[in-house]
Amino acid sequence: MGGGEEKGPSNVVSIETGWQLATVRARVGQAEFARKIKENAGYVCCFPSCGVNDPRFLVASHIARWSDNERLRGHLGNGLCLCLVHDKAFELGLFTLDEHHQVFVNPKERSGKSEIVLELLRAHGQRIAFSKVPPLDDALLEHWVRVDVSPLG
Repeated sequence: MGGGEEKGPSNVVSIETGWQLATVRARVGQAEFARKIKENAGYVCCFPSCGVNDPRFLVASHIARWSDNERLRGHLGNGLCLCLVHDKAFELGLFTLDEHHQVFVNPKERSGKSEIVLELLRAHGQRIAFSKVPPLDDALLEHWVRVDVSPLG
């Protein structure tokens, strides 16, 4: 190797980048779904005590994922208006909603010491802020199965 440089994982200072031509499939109707979910929730994260109301930090989170359930993709009962943090926590299964639309923290996460888990635990058992269209039972059941959590006891 010339110049006395060693090649190894700890010495990487630059990653090769560039462009690649790709064909992309786009979700039709997703923008309208997101707009209606946020509008129905009053442009506020539905997680208890979360005050995020800046639309740039809100997403229309699918309860039953887009890729998993074609029938529910555009149903407004399959959406929650969540801030970016609560959306990620929901997607990862750190929490779900029980049949009464109350926050149910995954038992596997309850001993966690991260600030996010502690915040989720403070909301455990509290009901989400209601939207004009409540969450569908079918969508919640699908989420419970996907994240391996049963809030029914």
